[in-house]
Amino acid sequence: MARNGPKQKSTKSTKDSYKPFLGNKKEGQGFADKRKKKAAYEYLKLLKKEKQSAAHNGDTEAPKHRTLDFLHSQTKSPRPGKKKSAFTVAEKIAKKKQEEKQAKKKKALQSKRERDVALKDYKERKQQHHLKLCKKTSRGQPVMRYQMELLLDRIHKQKGGGSSSST
Repeated sequence: MARNGPKQKSTKSTKDSYKPFLGNKKEGQGFADKRKKKAAYEYLKLLKKEKQSAAHNGDTEAPKHRTLDFLHSQTKSPRPGKKKSAFTVAEKIAKKKQEEKQAKKKKALQSKRERDVALKDYKERKQQHHLKLCKKTSRGQPVMRYQMELLLDRIHKQKGGGSSSST
């Protein structure tokens, strides 16, 4: 087969084909603008979620610590004459919210572990107690020793003393 016409070149040069992101310093900070827009979008999404949760919970007043004005008045900029941009403020708010979320998650996991350990311990004690009370003699009668120990322990607990189980 014969080709008609010259070999077509791609419009994009090979130098630009390896770039993992759009723009650079020469091209006008395209990637920085995209990153700023994403952070602003995330911040607005966060505010919208908070308003919805506040409406769900019945709160009429939005949380004050999330507003930009409050944050501007509370934070000190590194240079006294220059204010922080809305982008950095939004970024800080998003980080703070993310940290709070992680702390809450960690606390929930810790309480779940404690509950699981307590439940496992309880079930183990209950199983041992049940096995002792179900013991039978060779003739099928219940072994009274363990039942008497149980009654003795209950009496000691009512009086405020310790348990005296001898095994």
